[in-house]
Amino acid sequence: MSNDVIGDLSKSRLFDLIKPLLDRKKSGMVLIKGRDSGELYVEGGSIMHARTGSSSGEEAILSMVEWNYGQVAFDWQAVVTEQTVYMPTEQLLTILVERENAWTRIREVIPSSQVTFQMPMDGDPGDMTISGVQWKILALCNRTRTVAEIADALKWQIF
Repeated sequence: MSNDVIGDLSKSRLFDLIKPLLDRKKSGMVLIKGRDSGELYVEGGSIMHARTGSSSGEEAILSMVEWNYGQVAFDWQAVVTEQTVYMPTEQLLTILVERENAWTRIREVIPSSQVTFQMPMDGDPGDMTISGVQWKILALCNRTRTVAEIADALKWQIF
């Protein structure tokens, strides 16, 4: 295996690290090792397969772009043996850019998935109506659970 380190997720976003490989029509495997690990296979500049510990395909890619830690390497000798990504790469990149933009807006309000929330006890809420989903979230905001733990408890992706 011939791995060339191409970056660190604590310093660069995954999108910024894989975009040059795709633009140059490279083939091989992007390997991420850190708190989580994942593999993303490209062939001729197209994303063909992706896998994390718990998901594959487009879902795996969308979860990988949320990671903030891990070393990213490129193995140019790896060969794609299966296809789990069926969405055209350009369409997938558009979704990744939109997701990155959304994360930028989210981080302005919630700087980390490790923050905790508590229901405010003061003030008059007046007559409010909230949905069942909103109630589930509020019920978990007890100042001990982080945003990431609330997402896990609801079996949701952090995004």
